[in-house]
Amino acid sequence: MVRHARPGGRSRREGRPASGPLWRVPGHEGLISHVDVGNRASDPRSHCPRPSSLIRMSTSVLAPTRAVGHAHSQNRVPPSVNITVAVVAIGAGSVGLFSRLWFIFHTPTNSDLANVGLIAQNALHGHFTAFYGGQAYGGTAEPYLIALAFLVFGQTGVVAELVVGALTAAAAILTWRIALRLVSPKVALLAGALVWTAPAVAIRDSVRVFGFRGVTLVCGLGLILVALQLLDGQRGLARFAALGLLAGVGWWSSPEIVYYAIPTVLLLGAAVVRSPGWRTWWSGGLVAMGGGAGGNNAVDLGQRRLWIRIAP
Repeated sequence: MVRHARPGGRSRREGRPASGPLWRVPGHEGLISHVDVGNRASDPRSHCPRPSSLIRMSTSVLAPTRAVGHAHSQNRVPPSVNITVAVVAIGAGSVGLFSRLWFIFHTPTNSDLANVGLIAQNALHGHFTAFYGGQAYGGTAEPYLIALAFLVFGQTGVVAELVVGALTAAAAILTWRIALRLVSPKVALLAGALVWTAPAVAIRDSVRVFGFRGVTLVCGLGLILVALQLLDGQRGLARFAALGLLAGVGWWSSPEIVYYAIPTVLLLGAAVVRSPGWRTWWSGGLVAMGGGAGGNNAVDLGQRRLWIRIAP
């Protein structure tokens, strides 16, 4: 938007009468003294701005653009780096997938796999249990996922191990998403690839069916990711519900969720200190408690059934 000065006015810097309308550019008054377009009726040569004014205008307008372009040129990543990261990520994914398939088809069935398979079979027939093998921990969320896979792909040990491997893949993706909020995207991608690829003992155990460790890992990493989102200001009620649901299912599955709950609590405390909107936190806390009620009810049910079994 351009403003006009009355003819006969004085320039702030030169202190002389203006011979015509005075054109000023908003936001650049300190850099452009004036652009004198003259009096068109009396002076036909005054239809163009003065060269010195044009130079000052072009310098002031183009300087920020040049600075931004210089900053982009400094932050530009060479194409060879992007190609290297892509090759490493694809190679790591392929190695992790091949290694897990080899372990799945070359590992005999053990008692843990058999017990989890029986729990999944019973669930398909309408018989549900809260915990694994008559004990007070080890929730059956993972066997119920295996039961759904049995319903679609058939009841075999390979299907159960593939489900556990899929949970490990979800953990690698969650690790990548968490790292995206802490480091550069390339380092975050390499972090997720490393979780999927190494070490060898982790690859072997990632397809062994324990009954609850895979779900606990996914719930714990999900807790940290949601806590980081809340710390960044994304405080929708859906995230609070997810926080409670992940905490409830994780606690139902295994007490090992405490390893992830401690950093989650610290991140939530930092989020409250950063943005102490008590109304948002109160409503979000109630929603989170509602989301975690399912896991707490399962724990209470399992404890009651265990007490009935051991009571005289």
